[in-house]
Amino acid sequence: VNGSTVAGIFVHDNVLNTNGATAGAEIKNSTINGSVTATGILVSGSDASANIHDNSSTITGMLIGVDVNGGSAALYRNNITANGTGVRVNNSGNLTSSTENFITKKTGDGIRIEATAGTIGVISNNDLSGNPLGNAIHNDAALVSATCNWWGTNSVTGVSGSVTGLVTYDPWLI
Repeated sequence: VNGSTVAGIFVHDNVLNTNGATAGAEIKNSTINGSVTATGILVSGSDASANIHDNSSTITGMLIGVDVNGGSAALYRNNITANGTGVRVNNSGNLTSSTENFITKKTGDGIRIEATAGTIGVISNNDLSGNPLGNAIHNDAALVSATCNWWGTNSVTGVSGSVTGLVTYDPWLI
């Protein structure tokens, strides 16, 4: 998907798939905006994957901006703003990386990693500020590396107050 304006994108692997086929998508240079009850990009199923990059026009106005629900996704240079939750990972979903994104202005968590999540790659060089009602990162799974991010503050108390769960956040960007 390149250069589109859409209300949502669904990358789905059929659980009845027995021939080894995969579902993959590259999502770039697009604007995704829609309903506060919907998901912007949903990556669902163990053989579903998405390379989500260079969406500077925004993934906005959704209940969840990017939902990695059993599939895998890489996030690079996106503007994921004004959603309920910016990014959610659950049901053995894998977030292979999250770099150089603006994941800001959420009414919930910036990045929510649920206990059922799969592998979480490095989360670095992101702007995770402006999440007043939730956490920049809420992690219910194993230790997550989230160093070299901007948290909206330079203070230890402010940065540590932006995370929940096992998150390595030091050093951070100033």
